[in-house]
Order: sequence, then C-alpha cells, then structure tokens
Amino acid sequence: MKNSLKGSTKTSKNIIGSKSGRIILIILLALCCYPVYSFLQLQSIEGKAFDATVFNNLLSIWITWIIIICFAVYWKWSRQHNSLFYLTYGYLLLIFGALMFMVQQVSGGTSHTYFAVGGYPDLIFLVIEHFLGTVALTGFLQILVWWFTRRWHRR
Repeated sequence: MKNSLKGSTKTSKNIIGSKSGRIILIILLALCCYPVYSFLQLQSIEGKAFDATVFNNLLSIWITWIIIICFAVYWKWSRQHNSLFYLTYGYLLLIFGALMFMVQQVSGGTSHTYFAVGGYPDLIFLVIEHFLGTVALTGFLQILVWWFTRRWHRR
C-alpha cells in the first residue's frame, strides 16, 4: 500500500506536471507583473515622487511575496516539495536586484530625504534590508513547514 502511495506522489511533485501546478504558476506569473510595471515607472520620476514610488514598489513586492508564500506553503504541505520556495528565492533575488539597479541608476548614488527621516541614508540600503528580511522570513517559513509536515516532532 505504501509503495503505491509513493509512486503517486512522485508524479505529482513536479509543479508543471499537474493541472493545479500550472494554474498556480499562471497566477504567480500574472501577480509578478505588477512590480515589473512599477519598475518601469521609476525611470521617469524624480525627487520626492521617486522616493514615494520606491516605497510603493517595496509595498507591492511585499504583497506579492505574501501571496507567493501562501502558495509555496500550500504546495510544500500538500505535495512535500520545495519547488515554489525555490521559485520564491529566485523571484526575490531578481526583483530586489532589479530594484537596486534601478534606484542606483535613477538616483545617481545620491541619498533622498524621504527615507532619511527613518535613519536610512540611502535607498540602496533600504532595499537590501527588505531583501534580507524577505529571504529570512521565507527560509523561516520553509523550515516551519518542513518541521510540521514531519511526524517525529509530535512525539
């Protein structure tokens, strides 16, 4: 009986191979388009509006991350596979790397006063701080889901 269950879960682990996995990927790809659209707005904005746009961009990344992490936890819990967590790490690296590049290009290395009030002299350090925070939380959630899907922790 256990062998037949193992065989059926091996085929459903691949996120692209199942119908629900394809639906989840389509939703996630559509969801990731908004931060990319926000990046395109950064090139034409300067001054205080630039700082507010960076803040709104960070907010959209966090909201997107929350939704992606919900799907990743569901996928790990139901399929015992980390593929969406790995996609989340890749998404975070790509999106925050692009944001750091855009901020550096548009701001020209000068610091803006919008975030300086909170003790952040440069927007690049703020973006790095948010990147490290999301990666740490993603790793923590991945470890927690792994922990609670095991039976040995309940003994």
